[in-house]
Amino acid sequence: MPRFLLRTQFFLFLAIAGALGNNRPNFIFILADDLGWGDLACYGHPYVQTPNLDALAANGMLFEQAYASGVVCGPSRVALISGRFPAEFGISTIFQTPAVNRANGMPDWLDPNLPTLPRLLRDAGYRTFHTGKWHLGNNSPSPDNYGYDDYRTRGYGDSSLAINSNRFWRDCTAITVDDALEFIAKTKETGEPFYIDLWTNSGHLPIAPLDESYEPYVNLEASPSDFPSPTREYLEEVDETYGDDLSDRFRRWCATLTQMDLHIGRLMKGLEEFGVADNTVVVFSSDNGPEQHYIQIGITNPGVSSAGPFRGRKRRISEGGIRMPFIVQWPSGILPNQRNRDAVIAGVDWLPTACDLAGVRVPRDLPGTSFAEALRSEPFQRESALFWKTNSGHIALRRDDWKYKIYTDERGHELHLLKDTGEAINLIDLAITQRQLENELTSWNQSLTPSSPTVTTSPITGSIFDGFKLDLEAHGTAMPPPSYRWYHDNQPLEESKLVRGVRSPYLTITHATLRNAGQYHCVIENSEGSIASEKAMVTVVAPTYETWSAQFGELSEQEKQPGADPDADGWDNLLEYALRMDPIDGDLSDAIFEGSNDGRLKLAFVRNRAAADLSYVVEAATSLKGPWEIAASSNLGGPFLAAPGFSVELDNTDGRVVVADSQSFSARGFFRLTVIAQ
Repeated sequence: MPRFLLRTQFFLFLAIAGALGNNRPNFIFILADDLGWGDLACYGHPYVQTPNLDALAANGMLFEQAYASGVVCGPSRVALISGRFPAEFGISTIFQTPAVNRANGMPDWLDPNLPTLPRLLRDAGYRTFHTGKWHLGNNSPSPDNYGYDDYRTRGYGDSSLAINSNRFWRDCTAITVDDALEFIAKTKETGEPFYIDLWTNSGHLPIAPLDESYEPYVNLEASPSDFPSPTREYLEEVDETYGDDLSDRFRRWCATLTQMDLHIGRLMKGLEEFGVADNTVVVFSSDNGPEQHYIQIGITNPGVSSAGPFRGRKRRISEGGIRMPFIVQWPSGILPNQRNRDAVIAGVDWLPTACDLAGVRVPRDLPGTSFAEALRSEPFQRESALFWKTNSGHIALRRDDWKYKIYTDERGHELHLLKDTGEAINLIDLAITQRQLENELTSWNQSLTPSSPTVTTSPITGSIFDGFKLDLEAHGTAMPPPSYRWYHDNQPLEESKLVRGVRSPYLTITHATLRNAGQYHCVIENSEGSIASEKAMVTVVAPTYETWSAQFGELSEQEKQPGADPDADGWDNLLEYALRMDPIDGDLSDAIFEGSNDGRLKLAFVRNRAAADLSYVVEAATSLKGPWEIAASSNLGGPFLAAPGFSVELDNTDGRVVVADSQSFSARGFFRLTVIAQ
């Protein structure tokens, strides 16, 4: 019988041997409501005390040029979970009644079948949760339809989050933090990474903080002169308009932010206690600029929130309406005390960034840009422009350091260099720059015209080995952006533990078996129509040594090297081919690298032919560049001879080799299993 060699190399640290993928970060996105750029102490507010948010910035990165992608809450939230400008869906203001939505040219809610951030992460093995404000459509489908495994949000779930709940208005952050900590405790039990959207109502009217939150501000004496222009002039207007106690207005507003900050601190402490703080990405931002003083719900609007040095407030395309606080802490991934003054980021960028950090593919035509490089303190230069559109038809663009605005009223066109933070100097006469930006902005606005879907990528797959991962891909273009639905032999696929992405451009079947053979296609649709991709015929075949060696031999020398992973699925090619291929026609679909309950490392090989004569060699190395040493060996399935520090077992019935954790390599090491057919 010919002598064949199967070498399976496990290039993983023993320190994380318990489960593959446990080093993927967790995520918590805290979204406040109606906070201005200048409303936190770390952004220069002269009065407010926000020690926990200041600590978040001190332990991570604070961005000075971060934007909401909408001028009010609904559109901004659409951008965060879809990675698209809300105007692409015709969403330009808050969702209201069907009649008002029709008048505004809007849908009644965001299409739940779209690729969303929680759905993409859930497809990749994350547990996803939403708590707090929703605002993605009145009477919309529930959050689980958008990719959240669980939710407690206004209008859904527990009554304590009902819109008419007094506690919700007064202490929303406390409720949402309680919910988040409860959810984290559940994921701690299962070991799954988590994604949480914590959208607090804190900052939105009505402003009614608890009495104890006023204590730091009893003696506060406020003056507009303590703030930069144009916020200074705005506060002077508030003072002149109402003639009441401006300091009392500030006491109420500052107490609200301190109360919110208190519970964010409780959340951060909980992360520490659960032991997940180091690998959890915590983001804090706001959905739009500060509320105008003349918007009243009773007498609950103090009207003194701060846009800092920027002109404009909520509902405006000026900087004060869209420039947001944005803080990211990730102890294992971000250096502390970073103040990023240069990176231009926006809400549409959050989906590609989170997916980038989690190692998850994103739809290829998204307008957003991952700013993961900026988080790593690497050079980051935004290539794409940012766009805004209001329900009044006003539109704006930011490219590089330029801002171009087209108003539908007498203001007409404005061009600003953003070193002019108050947007006071209109440079519209700079003809070349004006023409370039105007053309780009008007072209984008024209592109929002509704259109039926067209297919740009159809799935293409031939044969796949039994037990291999099946990946199919389809893409389309449309306006509004399309949703996706996958079919197998003309039957709609459903999500399961092994089938992921049935409502995504990317379909994955983790372990394809013979029953997965057949025709696959994707239906791409939007409100204007639908279209089916071409059908891909997939065959699933049992592997043999000849098919393995032939396929692996077709790879380039570079692709054969340890660590080469051109398909970016987390497995290098050598491991990917060797792990699934038995040189004696065995079935390695159950071959795994796993951690057992007693903390031991396992290298496992399972064969179909129990009578075959096999010998095993287990090798260990402290690094991939260091020498491999024989840790244990077994001749023809006989007893193992183990090196010191190893305990090795062999199950002769199925050819399973179990290598216990070695004292020699308990902190860090690499192992590989060689299986030889005599």
